[in-house]
Amino acid sequence: MGEPTVFPYDDPAFVADPFPFYKELREDGPVRRVATARGVEAWLITRYDDGLAALSIRASAATCGTRPTPACWTSCPRPSASRSSAA
Repeated sequence: MGEPTVFPYDDPAFVADPFPFYKELREDGPVRRVATARGVEAWLITRYDDGLAALSIRASAATCGTRPTPACWTSCPRPSASRSSAA
């Protein structure tokens, strides 16, 4: 993988309108490696259904290990309910 995307959480432009940044991340894929200005790295799940799947699949930690990759998350089965059908 390449270098992580810098997550501009302290940039006033991002704080005012974060949606273009998130849109760009979603277009590149469902899971992105990001880093804060202080150098803390994390994986950011950019789509609701993918986040739901990651939180819903108990086996994901065992399958993906402690350092999951985007390929691991995209190979996990998705829950049957989506945001549009959830009440």
